[in-house]
Amino acid sequence: MISPMDYNVFISYSSSDKMIADAICAHIEANKIKCWIAPRDIVPGTEYGEAIINGIEACRIFLLVFSSRANDSPQVRREVERAVSKGKNIISFRIEEVLPTKAMEFALSNTHWLDAINVPVEFQFSALMNSIQHLLQPRDTIPSSFSGYQTVKNEAAKGAPGNDSWIMRTTNGPGQRSGFVMAYDYKQGVIILHGGFGPATNADSRTFGVPPLGPMSPDLNDTWAWNGSSWKLLSNKSPGLVSHALAFCKKTEQNIISGGWTGSTRVNETLILTGETWIKAETGIAYYRDGFQNHAMAYDEKRQTIVLFGGMTIKFPAGQIALGDTWEWDGQSWSRIFVKGPEPRWGHKMVYDQSNGNILLFGGNDGKKYFDDTWIWNGNTAEWSKVTPGTIPGARCFHSLTCDTVRGRILMFGGLSASETPLRDLWEWNGTEWTLLMAEAPPKPRYNSGFVYDPRRNKSLLFGGFDGKEFFRDSWEFTY
Repeated sequence: MISPMDYNVFISYSSSDKMIADAICAHIEANKIKCWIAPRDIVPGTEYGEAIINGIEACRIFLLVFSSRANDSPQVRREVERAVSKGKNIISFRIEEVLPTKAMEFALSNTHWLDAINVPVEFQFSALMNSIQHLLQPRDTIPSSFSGYQTVKNEAAKGAPGNDSWIMRTTNGPGQRSGFVMAYDYKQGVIILHGGFGPATNADSRTFGVPPLGPMSPDLNDTWAWNGSSWKLLSNKSPGLVSHALAFCKKTEQNIISGGWTGSTRVNETLILTGETWIKAETGIAYYRDGFQNHAMAYDEKRQTIVLFGGMTIKFPAGQIALGDTWEWDGQSWSRIFVKGPEPRWGHKMVYDQSNGNILLFGGNDGKKYFDDTWIWNGNTAEWSKVTPGTIPGARCFHSLTCDTVRGRILMFGGLSASETPLRDLWEWNGTEWTLLMAEAPPKPRYNSGFVYDPRRNKSLLFGGFDGKEFFRDSWEFTY
């Protein structure tokens, strides 16, 4: 009998697709996740059918390599039916544009599809790994009764060299997540958090604890507010998005979201927070008809516009494409600014530097290399300029930037390094130079976290993120 601890992913496939199935297996196991695949894992002398059932029972995830051959295979159909009856998380990795037969459709009606049809299969391996890691995370739920601000206690406190210090305020509030967005709402005096994705949740109105949009879907369709002492759930019926961008427009006193990934498609829409509801604006960025994600935005107080730069989209047959355009939101519509700027990229970050009235951009990657460059957007001239400080932080993407307006400094925390290692360093930008404040800040290494300065309370809030294995839900305050 197979030990449940030995395997995590059962791979079901037609023998005609063995080459692709073996490649998928090799990629998953290269990420230290054990797979069960026939005939490799059938012990000699064991009856074939018994070995298959034992293999499915031992694994947490059932991965179907779906093609016309698998669609017509009675053996594959029996394996799918067994996985459904055992309540397994099922991922259908579709390598061919074919609809399931009626018998297969019945078995797969409540499962999750990941397409590798219009691009080479290898292009979807990263998304597949994200899906698998997502499903293997421990379950975590947000209590349905959590609907208002709650008093919280400092659960941990750690000092740091000098006068700067970190305090972990709470692990209550928003659940574990990554790929969400945060911004300070100057009208309400709170920090707004929206969306993202996290580990699998309980099976309330969901299939086997997995959100209905897909294994990489933004199942956290919620909006939260931090008032300086606790989190409040504003809505749990928000649009589901991950890898989008959020900025507060001081001109219209509105929170603006653009772009992102819904779990099945990239979007080019613009959403405006009205009360506690996100309303779709009449205009998005139609130029990106295939949608875009992992871009960055910041409000330019000189031009009274939200500036958007870069991001990523996918087109056939090129695959992932890094974007390098600059756009502005004037409160009603987007317009493109034709100006030379940073190289195309995604996963970079931008923040408005109130000490000198410029927007700072740092880092990112383009699918081939990670950047360690620093760029300045001058709102007076509507131009980008690259600066060359004496000390340069290591190249990274999916880091966090915020501006401490009282001390006239920009803070940068963590991110994913060029060696794909999560970081926990803290840097300061004083307008001309970078200074390393902490090589190892108290929060654990992570990327895709939120880091926002609260001018009313003179503190910066760090929340959530991901380290490649664990989704975080801790809220830290950094103060002078």
